[in-house]
Amino acid sequence: MKSDMVVTYNAVRYLAAALLATCLAHAANAASVPTGIYAFSGLDSQLKVAIYQNPSVTGVTLNSTWSNLEPNQGQFHWTDLDKQVAQATQAGRQIALSVTPGAFSPKWLYSAGAAKFGFRWYLSWGFPLCSSASIPLPWDPVYLNAWTSFIRALAAHYAGNPAVTVIKLTGINAQSAETLLPYTSAGHIVGGSLCGAAPIAPVSAWQAVGYRASKIASAWNTIVAAFAAAFPNQQLMMETGPWGFPPIDANGNLIVGSAGDLALGPMLMTAGAQVIGARFALENNGLSTGWVFPMPAAVPAGTPMAFQTAWRITGDATCQVNNFITPCDPATVTTIALANANAASAEMVEMYVVDILNPVLAGPIATFGN
Repeated sequence: MKSDMVVTYNAVRYLAAALLATCLAHAANAASVPTGIYAFSGLDSQLKVAIYQNPSVTGVTLNSTWSNLEPNQGQFHWTDLDKQVAQATQAGRQIALSVTPGAFSPKWLYSAGAAKFGFRWYLSWGFPLCSSASIPLPWDPVYLNAWTSFIRALAAHYAGNPAVTVIKLTGINAQSAETLLPYTSAGHIVGGSLCGAAPIAPVSAWQAVGYRASKIASAWNTIVAAFAAAFPNQQLMMETGPWGFPPIDANGNLIVGSAGDLALGPMLMTAGAQVIGARFALENNGLSTGWVFPMPAAVPAGTPMAFQTAWRITGDATCQVNNFITPCDPATVTTIALANANAASAEMVEMYVVDILNPVLAGPIATFGN
């Protein structure tokens, strides 16, 4: 583990330092930090008009997929996203843009020669449990060339809009915009069941394709540099947590006794902060009544923090945002969760549309929004 940390750290430090000089000029143009409540849209979905009539909502997060925006290589479909951006701009709301590749990468990418990592979906959210999915290998040069080209195209279309104040840093993803890779240690799904006899996303499969933390670090720096250059006036936000990468050391061997590589995530945060400077922000998507992501030591003090509630609060009989403790009162859960975000010095919190439109939750939402 120690050798893996040293190799990965050196790779991140070297690459970040090499890119820092190029990107420092962009940091001077830092946009104002986004604040308040942001309405979180579903993937490639239109936000309801009522969201823009809510005075507590200061911004919206518009979520799209790469496959929808570039269905054919070099041919872009901006129409649907343009409508959402125009609606938010006309309503005077700030906009955070998020485009997810990963499992939503277009089919033409693989026809162009990008290497694919196939697995079976293993989480209780997202795709149907045990269904087949695939992502491009993050370090694959065909993928990186195509993704950075898309970043430049996205910027050419939206970077000049002053309402677009936040861009999510995506490129190393599974089914969401969070910076992570799909893996399981034993092929088990949530609850301890198996998807038949087949493993789901075993660590051994990552070993077989030559996974190394240094490859992820190199890919991350390529992606971050592309975002920093393409969007010089936006806050660039990394969605992350204390997990996300398979337990494989620098030599490709299993890190025995570890559920994951807990060192790589913070190293990527450090690299992002070094390259982007004052425009770098962090977001965690697990805000609940009992847990909030503390400011990591890997980033400078004062780095803007954002949160997204772990799940919708309205109509959730499982009480996920209450740490699955049932029964739960939605207004109480919302009040406590947002108080946790406030105590963690959160600048912004993304909430599901169904919660923002729930009149029962209007009080605590307005309190945080103000």
